Order: sequence, then structure tokens, then C-alpha cells
Amino acid sequence: MATLIGLLASTGLRSGEVVSLDRGDVDLTNGVVLVRKTKFRKDRLIPVHPTTQAALRRYAP
Repeated sequence: MATLIGLLASTGLRSGEVVSLDRGDVDLTNGVVLVRKTKFRKDRLIPVHPTTQAALRRYAP
């Protein structure tokens, strides 16, 4: 739950966008998250802060 809230707070993603993420959408090597079919039916890349990357690595090793 803390990782979910941290991801929401640090990226500005909508809750529906976060819960629909797949592992393949998260690129921790390049520090980006791919959000598919957003509010306006577009895909977008969201940069992820290094501290958020570290939390995501701990969440899903």
C-alpha cells in the first residue's frame, strides 16, 4: 500500500492508471513508467524519481 501511495504522490498518476500497470510498463533501468490509454486514449511515458525506483525495486524484485 505504501508503494502505491508513493507512486501516486511522486508521479501524479491517476489511481486507475496505477492499478492498470503491468510489470512490462515499468522500466526501472531507464526510470520511466509507460501509461497506456490515458484519459484521452493516448500512451505516455512518466519519469520516475530515483527514490521511487528504489521503492519499486523493493516491491517487485
